[in-house]
Amino acid sequence: MELVVNRSNRNEVFLFDKGLGEKVWEPEPITRFRFKNPVKNDWIKEQLSANKPTAGIVFNGEAYIGTNDGMIYSSKGKIQRIPEITVDPETFLDSYLYAESSDREVFERFREEGFKTLDTSNRLQLDRILKIDEEYREVASQERKIDRYITGRLNIVGFAVSKTSRDDPAELYDGHLLGITKTLSGKIINGLAPQALHQINPTLAGFVPSGYPPTETVRFEIENGFERRLVAHCVDYRSLWALNGQGIFVRDICPRDGSGYAPAKFATDGVITAISHGNHPWYKIDISRKTKSGEIEIVKSLDLDPNKTPEKLLIRNGEVFGDHGEEMWNFSRGELWDSPIEGNVTSIADSGLYTLSKNGKTYVLSISDGKIHETLDGEYVFLESAPQS
Repeated sequence: MELVVNRSNRNEVFLFDKGLGEKVWEPEPITRFRFKNPVKNDWIKEQLSANKPTAGIVFNGEAYIGTNDGMIYSSKGKIQRIPEITVDPETFLDSYLYAESSDREVFERFREEGFKTLDTSNRLQLDRILKIDEEYREVASQERKIDRYITGRLNIVGFAVSKTSRDDPAELYDGHLLGITKTLSGKIINGLAPQALHQINPTLAGFVPSGYPPTETVRFEIENGFERRLVAHCVDYRSLWALNGQGIFVRDICPRDGSGYAPAKFATDGVITAISHGNHPWYKIDISRKTKSGEIEIVKSLDLDPNKTPEKLLIRNGEVFGDHGEEMWNFSRGELWDSPIEGNVTSIADSGLYTLSKNGKTYVLSISDGKIHETLDGEYVFLESAPQS
């Protein structure tokens, strides 16, 4: 069972089991950021008025939806994963107060040209302008903080299922700004902020730590609504680690241009690993295999069209699939996937199903059998459980 998002109507999320099923979630306004005066910034108002699903999974028959404001929704209720940020009650977005109308023009010149625009002999005006500047800086700080929350940088980055031992039951985990958490108990098992969660097989998952700043890994703490950024010198953010941060599954998941700010697009099933390098002039997919002795050997290095770098890779039966521009490809064979219909590939699910858009309809196909499984009116995409950055 998968989850699909209706992109043509407010990002509603539906169950998909060879057909559009029950609606399990629909957006509601974000209410965790409140301001005394109306917010005049149109972009921020738009973001606050609608929620966006960022990850979803069906676990033990229950749908879990993670959103861009750090909340998790299920039929059992809401989980507030990212605590509410405290907004200074004396500082409000887009609410710059001027004691006199003439101060606005003076202040705007001061912001552009500095102290030379001020009449230092007019002590009262000087004090007013400096007070406005202090408030302006605090407002800008608040705006940046709220901006980080509603642009998805502090969202639920993914869900994953994993077992700690053979005899233990599989558990559901979610990744977010404050680390990786057992979804049902709320216990944090890793305080590092993940860039991505990756499902290696049905019971084994890993994560790629935050890669900014590029030489450090960061973790966050939020207490009484205030956020602290902490440096955690412990794991290599360019590799795929076990969820608890102990043990590496895949090393050097990074672009060939050496920037290292984010992992490249990649997929692994524990034996085959594919890494896409999408920065000029290195438009490549490297496919490697782990031998019985544990050595890594390159199976294929495939050149890519620089305008068609993949958004998602997937491994099925030892072969690497993915979108190449608007088409589905088998990269192991270096050839276009034989699709029964032409159209634009819009999403790929972890199960191997993918959506194709054509003439206002969404077609759901499978790389396992190459057949059309469903036709839906409108624009639908699969909501991933473990999105790749």
